[in-house]
Amino acid sequence: MPANDDSSPIQSPIMDIIVRNPKSAEIWYGHSMLTAILFPATAAEAKKNDGYISQQLGDCEYILEAGLDPESKDRMLPFGKYPRLIMAWMAKRIRVAGNKRDEYVNPETYSINIPSIGRLAEELGLGKGGKTLHDLNEHLRRMTQSIISIHRISGFVANKRHEVVKMPFALASTYNESKDVADGSFSIMLNPEVYRQLASETAPFDTRASSFLLAGRSVLPYDIYIWLVGTLHGLKKPMTFSWDWLYERFGYGIQTQRNFRTKFRRALEKVQMVYPEAHFTVSLKGLMLKPSRSAIAPRKEQSTS
Repeated sequence: MPANDDSSPIQSPIMDIIVRNPKSAEIWYGHSMLTAILFPATAAEAKKNDGYISQQLGDCEYILEAGLDPESKDRMLPFGKYPRLIMAWMAKRIRVAGNKRDEYVNPETYSINIPSIGRLAEELGLGKGGKTLHDLNEHLRRMTQSIISIHRISGFVANKRHEVVKMPFALASTYNESKDVADGSFSIMLNPEVYRQLASETAPFDTRASSFLLAGRSVLPYDIYIWLVGTLHGLKKPMTFSWDWLYERFGYGIQTQRNFRTKFRRALEKVQMVYPEAHFTVSLKGLMLKPSRSAIAPRKEQSTS
């Protein structure tokens, strides 16, 4: 993610968020399911269930399936921070391009161009070490081969209607391999529905906040932050989410709900450090969200500094 210009410990990262609005380059876009929660958090979780993960969103179940790698013949899901950063970066690039073709995006073909792995790593705010570049390349390949299914059940107990939409993450992709992994490049033709959701169903967030939240070993604070950003964006009245709902949504890989509640509360404390305008109440019943200022102030409220 974009690096913070001020490296002084007092300004970075939390105080910097408090004292100034983000620059345009520091604003990316998140879709709670597609840019965060759908991807498993750890390598162990990515190997469970024969290479798939399932998450509930309202009356829809999102399922991510690992595709077959044409070289290794492995089935492995992308996991952890890399797919989360990549998807948010894609959403940003798609939003910036709009209806016009640019260096990164071709709206007519729903395509994303990555000139080089090294350049992508720099834009994501990652180091350029060999392992980082190798892992970034590996997760990109896994993402292009994965398949998203959306399962919706409607009707009544005695008469249910099941609707299933299956969509590969990418319809086609080209990877140019180089002796120096940093020089490798990708051209990805996204599924039109994935492209549409990234273009129109994402909410702006501050990359200084997300960088802080992804600095630890757990991606849970980041996932909660992206969800809050989208849910609180335009929220008009309080909404309550039960612990059962929260556990189903965020607790994948956490053995018990009791343990999840502890981890969720700790993650929420970190989120509030970088998003103090978020108003909520945690109780024995669950989490109540209250109308709050958006994580990114409207343009007219932002300073021009």
